Amino acid sequence: MKINNLLIKNNYLYLSIFLIFTFFCYSSYLYLHIYDGHHHGFIYSNAIDLVNGRIPYKEIFIQYGLLGTFLNSVILKIFGLNILYINIFHLILYSVSILLVFLIITKITSSKYGFFSILILLLNHPVPWLPWPNYLSFFFILLGIFFLLSKVKFNNYSSGVFFSMACLARQDYLFGILIGLFLFFLLIILKKNSFYNVNKIIKSYCFLLLGLFTPITIFLFYLYFNELLVEWVKYINLPKLYFEHQSLNIVSSIYSFTKFFITNAIFNFIVTPQYLLISLILISNTIYLFILFRKKNHFLILISIFTISLSSVAINLELFRLYTSVIIGIIPFSFFIYHLKNVFFKKILLFIIFFISFFSMIFYPYGSNKNFTADMFINVVSPNISVFKYQRWNSQKVKSLNVVYEFLNEIKNNCSIEFVENLTFNSYFSIVHKYDRIKLVPYVTSHKNSVLVTSFDNNFVKKINEQITNQKIILIVSSGNLKFAEGNIEINNKYNMFKINLNTINEKPQNLDIYYPKKCFK
Repeated sequence: MKINNLLIKNNYLYLSIFLIFTFFCYSSYLYLHIYDGHHHGFIYSNAIDLVNGRIPYKEIFIQYGLLGTFLNSVILKIFGLNILYINIFHLILYSVSILLVFLIITKITSSKYGFFSILILLLNHPVPWLPWPNYLSFFFILLGIFFLLSKVKFNNYSSGVFFSMACLARQDYLFGILIGLFLFFLLIILKKNSFYNVNKIIKSYCFLLLGLFTPITIFLFYLYFNELLVEWVKYINLPKLYFEHQSLNIVSSIYSFTKFFITNAIFNFIVTPQYLLISLILISNTIYLFILFRKKNHFLILISIFTISLSSVAINLELFRLYTSVIIGIIPFSFFIYHLKNVFFKKILLFIIFFISFFSMIFYPYGSNKNFTADMFINVVSPNISVFKYQRWNSQKVKSLNVVYEFLNEIKNNCSIEFVENLTFNSYFSIVHKYDRIKLVPYVTSHKNSVLVTSFDNNFVKKINEQITNQKIILIVSSGNLKFAEGNIEINNKYNMFKINLNTINEKPQNLDIYYPKKCFK
């Protein structure tokens, strides 16, 4: 009997690995065709800046966390300076994270439920949207949860270390994790229990806190000894600045978030089925938290609290944020379904979840990412640039990159240029050359006078104008990005300009303006 159970368990493991590998191959193929100059370009820009010796925070705009930028730079150093390697690295992270979900759920229920859980997860979120630090944080959180379940020595300390690394990959997670741990301790202490049990739990999770603060303390010492603390504090303050910039507050945001998941997410499931799974997880974990509390299941209590507290990372309702934070609630959710005594109700619930997830995959095979469309595969070519040599993008988009790249290579032999400034939303134009730049942020948002400019790039207009006077700079400009709150970038009569057509047939007319010194072409 034990041999048969082991064979069944292994079969689900092999089936899970095959399923995860299939989706990995599917995602890898899509990533070759995704043109996202802002997000993909920004992540690569940070990594290559670190490889080139720029100082974090002071000379690199590391918006989310240094650990992700560091790991990406290591990948580039090991495998080569190509954007594909960073993309593949994040796809592997997501794949391993899904496998960890299987292993965790298998340990607390059965391999069948482990397989079912990752199946519905992959059907709802088949492709990681971006090579973004959220996926790295998601991986470390699941690794921390996995170690909490293990019986190895110092497992709580190891879990704390991994939770800490999730925060260093994306600092927004720190708030959710700290709030989750605080609420957990509060619930345990307030619960009527013997002093021995409470004391044992507190002692156990003190090791977790020790693990949590060890990497963070090392990181703070690194900032202190490199005189980067003041710069880093600006980045920590970014969420607050964004809230103020958009005239939002915490209370109204939490209200809108809660209202969305008890109304829109349920009633609009045909249009956005991926939100329904998140809604079921949030509601069930909130209710089930009280049931678990009575049953003294401390492991699941902590995960349910994390499910709710980490929703702070995804309060703006972007799906990829939800599927790298709140989705960990699928662990208690699966446990709840597994222990349902009513077999008929259990089967109905499993069928509904599977049907919705299957519906999601059939009608939204890219996970509702607007950047993933069938047009990605039409009229594609590979750029003549080593950084992008494996990509397959629309020929018009590739043409603009090739023209800029070839122009900058040609001009460096004609005159002395020190800076190339990218005044577009597309960070790819910041990485197709090896010149220095003046702005800390390697792109310009549509909100040109946003908190990024006022907090991190003040006085950049004056510095650019000085280099224009010296004829030492080339400007890559889109959307007329020459006027800012602190002043206008003044192009003098010693400069020429030529335009590059950016738009494809289906897009509205867009041009890229290249301003360069006349002396470079006589």
